Amino acid sequence: MITGPPGVGKTSLAVHWAHRIADRFPDGQLYVNLRGFGPADRMLNPAAALRGFLDAIAPGATVPTDPDEQAARFRSLMAGRRMLLVLDNARDSDQVLPLLPGTGGCLVMITSRHQLTGLIATTGAMPVEVEPVGVEDGHRQLMARLGRNRVRDEPAAVAELVAACAGLPLAIALVSARAATQPQLPLSALAAELREAPGGLDVFGGDTAAADLRTVFSWSAAALSPAAASAFRLLGLHPGPDLTTIAAAALLGRPVAATRTVLIELCRVHLLREHQPGRYSSHDLIASYAAELAAEVPTAARIQALARMIDHYLHTARRATELLAPRLRPLTPFPAAAEPVPVAAVETQREAQTWFRSEHDQLLAMIDIAAGSDDLVRRVFLLHEAMRDYVEMQAHWYDWKQLAELSLTVAGRIGDRHEEARSLQSVGGALAHLGRLQESLRAFEQAADLYRSLDDDQAVARVESNLGKLAALNADFDSAIAHSERALELYAAQDNGFGVNWVRVDLAWFHGQQGDYDTALRYCQQVRTFHREDDPSLLAPVWDTEGFVHYKLGDLHRATECMRQAHDLYRQIGDRFNEADVLDHLGDVLLAQGDRSGARQTWQQAYEILRPTGHPMADTVHSKIIRPVRSTDAMPAG
Repeated sequence: MITGPPGVGKTSLAVHWAHRIADRFPDGQLYVNLRGFGPADRMLNPAAALRGFLDAIAPGATVPTDPDEQAARFRSLMAGRRMLLVLDNARDSDQVLPLLPGTGGCLVMITSRHQLTGLIATTGAMPVEVEPVGVEDGHRQLMARLGRNRVRDEPAAVAELVAACAGLPLAIALVSARAATQPQLPLSALAAELREAPGGLDVFGGDTAAADLRTVFSWSAAALSPAAASAFRLLGLHPGPDLTTIAAAALLGRPVAATRTVLIELCRVHLLREHQPGRYSSHDLIASYAAELAAEVPTAARIQALARMIDHYLHTARRATELLAPRLRPLTPFPAAAEPVPVAAVETQREAQTWFRSEHDQLLAMIDIAAGSDDLVRRVFLLHEAMRDYVEMQAHWYDWKQLAELSLTVAGRIGDRHEEARSLQSVGGALAHLGRLQESLRAFEQAADLYRSLDDDQAVARVESNLGKLAALNADFDSAIAHSERALELYAAQDNGFGVNWVRVDLAWFHGQQGDYDTALRYCQQVRTFHREDDPSLLAPVWDTEGFVHYKLGDLHRATECMRQAHDLYRQIGDRFNEADVLDHLGDVLLAQGDRSGARQTWQQAYEILRPTGHPMADTVHSKIIRPVRSTDAMPAG
């Protein structure tokens, strides 16, 4: 455990050490910035960190909602692995304990400004105290940046600068940057300016030496061009942990090329760092200083900047979700922004998935910002809508529930009954995926009642479809068919062909499960006639159902072809759970053909997807892998 004051270089030491010993941990590395010492509302809670780890170890797997279950799943997945974990900027032991893997093959490095003596006592962690540099080391750091002659000529000023910087490498780097931009300025003049400056960052709790860091930061800010100084102040509005060039351009209201220029300038004076190509972050102390400056921006200008920033993420998310999944209805119209904002280049499903994964935390933060501002509050609903398909397909069901519940709270606060109904429907969907079926049923029924009171038959149709799927989860296929047929009638009455065909997909599966194979195939053919080959997320379940039916009818060759098509499409759109489901069925078909080796290999692929999810289906598939197999073994109905 690496401890020491802020800005002393704890993170740099941890990352440097991690790179040096990476080859000892062949199963990889995990890093998380716990943000324990920034604003309280930006601190990362252990559950969010665990979800990030679980997503990294088992992409697409279902993440438990209960924090204790998340920690248990994490320890289970880490068992037998040799991995290196870096838990950066931890505030206290409670933030760290759930993130410990509990296996001897892993190494965990923790950085904190606090000593965390309780953690040392309970886990046997080895403390490593990083102390501020002394005059000699500070002298060498200044010399490396400013040159031997300039430093040698003013030893007293160098000693005073190092002392004024509290021996913190971060502050020394900023002082050096200021001195480097003014080579004619004596170091003694810099030392005097720092000595005479008032006040300090509140995060240091009044410590006089460390408090001078605010002055050091102000030097760097004062040396900036007007454009870069204005940019640094507005960047304090971004919640972090990082942002792209194009997101910064939106926030600043500048062209991308001009934004790139000011970001380069900010990096040159160490107020930002480009930690990945095109992605920028800053030390938490500098971020706190920028946030102080941002708080001084006039309210109107601050709201405009926040609107531009949110709209960048919103418009890009809308573009990405249109690529990821078809929709029963168009996205809610969004009036043109008063100021046009740049949108990230997202042109394919793969690029959409990558963008959502990269901006996941930022999108959640945007919703929180919008919810806290009366001027921006309606963007909560638009962001929720734009994110919903992604969080569902990637099994971020806990985040989906949080988004839906926040949207529901905001809708109630502003008295928007239509958004309240939509939020209730979304809450029901999240709860169904989380296995909380009775709560899901109540949410759907409340949503349906609200929609009926608003005379919105299209929305009622969507909820009837949801209720059909929910009944199928309980293996009540009679009720599933009844709800779906009501949805079909409502969609048909509204001439919504897309909605009609989504319900036909469900009805094909439900009838197939009941052994009514002719009806199932008829519905499949109707969907094919309507959609042809342009919609993989709709056609994948059609192939799946056809494969199941042909298997039951004894046409094993055709069943294999259909299931392979379904598998390829589910894989294309990133639907991991249904990919595993099809692989399970395909294994049964291969076994029926006498291909025992192929069946086991296919089940193994399904099991590797399902094992991290904790879904009961994982045990079913595993039992097929380990048991003696017979070609007469039958595919289960579901």
